[in-house]
Amino acid sequence: MPGRIKLLFTWILLMLPSGFAQGKGQGVDVQASRSKLIEVKPKHIFNAPFRVFNKSGQKRELEEHLDLPEGWRHIAGELTFEMEPGDFEIRLVSVYVPITALAGKYKLIYTIKDPRNRSVIDKEEIQVIVSPVVKLEYVADEIPERVIAGRSYFVKFKVVSSSNVPAEVNLRLTSSYGLAATADATHFKLDPGGSKLISVEVKTTEDIGQKIRHQLTIDATTTAGGGDSFSKSIQVEVIPRVTGKQDRYRRLPAELEILYGQEEDEQNVSFQLSGGGHFGMQEAHEIDFIFRRPLDTQNTLFGFEEEYRVSYWGDEKEIHIGDQGYGLSPLTEVYRFGRGVEIGAGWQDYFVRGYVMETHLENPQTQQAGTSVTYAVSSLLDLKMNLL
Repeated sequence: MPGRIKLLFTWILLMLPSGFAQGKGQGVDVQASRSKLIEVKPKHIFNAPFRVFNKSGQKRELEEHLDLPEGWRHIAGELTFEMEPGDFEIRLVSVYVPITALAGKYKLIYTIKDPRNRSVIDKEEIQVIVSPVVKLEYVADEIPERVIAGRSYFVKFKVVSSSNVPAEVNLRLTSSYGLAATADATHFKLDPGGSKLISVEVKTTEDIGQKIRHQLTIDATTTAGGGDSFSKSIQVEVIPRVTGKQDRYRRLPAELEILYGQEEDEQNVSFQLSGGGHFGMQEAHEIDFIFRRPLDTQNTLFGFEEEYRVSYWGDEKEIHIGDQGYGLSPLTEVYRFGRGVEIGAGWQDYFVRGYVMETHLENPQTQQAGTSVTYAVSSLLDLKMNLL
């Protein structure tokens, strides 16, 4: 009976994989030459030295391999090197920690093996602590230049988190001249790498009797990961009303320019009318226009080039009529200047744009039409299809 048990135990050992039967570190030994705990910040490189011993009695050609978390990068890549019997070598491993690495503890495994003898292998594990990093950034989205007294204006901006931990953000608004300023969100949470669009309404008063530059100061703070903050000041020109009373008309700033020139018997008179601004409920619509025409259309040497254009934006729609640069994207063509019509409209995550135009300054003139469809996969990625 004991002989049978001994025979069965010997048979089990023979059936095990050779690497397990030989034992870890057979023929080669790996040790971390410094601390097994490394602390690093995202977007940084750290170095980890390892001692490799060739305990076998023969020369070995060894391979090194590094098991890393997703997105981390071994700077030098995997290498092959030779070692004499009984020799040892210091191998320096350089690792890049990506900006997307969340705060926490990670495991790094360094392996040395002989590819021609799988029993010659050893591993060493170290721990890497990624420190919490918090960074808040301000990105402007929409800021008006001026507003008429008595009307509200809107400032839109994004709070972007370049952090590797969630951040509770607090906003504080400071408004000059005692004007009321209200944000649609003053306390919110941002995930690592996330962002939030903020809209601030500033209400001006009708009794402003002279032109002022209203200043809105935006302060953002968070205490996560040691804390971070930013402060941004925005200035908007407030134009007083002529009568100080509100009327029923929507007024758009405009400018008229007249140019007269004469050379010998040649005369030229040109004019340009341009302007634009916001209108509608909560200033949700915007128009821009220019009418430029030389009266002597045969001679524009001393006058303006002929150009007519009217553009409208509002409610995820836009319309452009007249002379402008037409095109879909730099991937399809260089924008061409011409006279035509362009219409764009969006809903949910889609935006469709199309145009028909005839080149204006080229000779010979050509016609062109195009359309595009854009799908917003996320806040960082758009897919776009163009058709000419």
